[in-house]
Amino acid sequence: MIKIISYGDRITEGNYQLHSRFKNYLNLACRNKLVTITDRSENNGPVNIILEKLPELRTQIIPIRKNEIMLNCKSYSFKNSRKFNSNLHINPSQFISLINKIDLIQNYLLENGSEASLKYLLDKQLYVPENNFQGKMKYSLQQGVLKFLAGEVAAGIKQIKGKGIGLTPSGDDLITGILYGLFLLQTQGFDLTELKKTILRNSLTGNLISGNYITLAAAGSFFNDFKQLVLALTTENNEELALKTAAILRKGETSGADMLTGFILTLQKKELLCNSSFLVN
Repeated sequence: MIKIISYGDRITEGNYQLHSRFKNYLNLACRNKLVTITDRSENNGPVNIILEKLPELRTQIIPIRKNEIMLNCKSYSFKNSRKFNSNLHINPSQFISLINKIDLIQNYLLENGSEASLKYLLDKQLYVPENNFQGKMKYSLQQGVLKFLAGEVAAGIKQIKGKGIGLTPSGDDLITGILYGLFLLQTQGFDLTELKKTILRNSLTGNLISGNYITLAAAGSFFNDFKQLVLALTTENNEELALKTAAILRKGETSGADMLTGFILTLQKKELLCNSSFLVN
């Protein structure tokens, strides 16, 4: 018997097929939409379905409807399961607390984040490229970020996207973090609609998984680990904040660190990005 523990609030109806399988995850795809089935209860997300145990799929098509999923030709209802809320609202006083603690998570990232991550982008000194593939890629990413911050948003994002190795390239994870940061700035009354549209329009590649993260971040739909980090930033509990930051850094080899880099960078540059004279092109 398959038991559904929880399901996300941004799951789209459709006839899905297996996209990729890992030890604790099944990624299902329907056109440009993705749903992830997992048995990891801590990995709630807007398009995640948490099961007590992962099934062996015996059918190619996995239909998902408003209130049910069909697994191996049998219907399982969402009605008696928890619905994960991916929305997040931060009031002005919480936002001030969050901004005041950005340095704490930056220091934690710099001390504990993978050396293969993009955390070097937070260094005040510009990266001096080494004459090898990795060095050239790091330099190109840095130049993309500098273009973005100079208002050449489309050109900068195009230079960032798809760069790096892994299931979700580092550049794509950085863009996800940037969009998370921009969403929080929008909750404080800043109109960043055109900036976000320009980023989204120029960021998507053929990578369905990273595209899923980017699209959801642009819509302000948070996965549980990042939502918990943001909430921890609004409290006085620094030990809890360290735990939530560590949880982000465990996300993939560098994915969490790269998302966090984009998130921190965006909030540190909030005056620039929210200024009405910031040119978006």
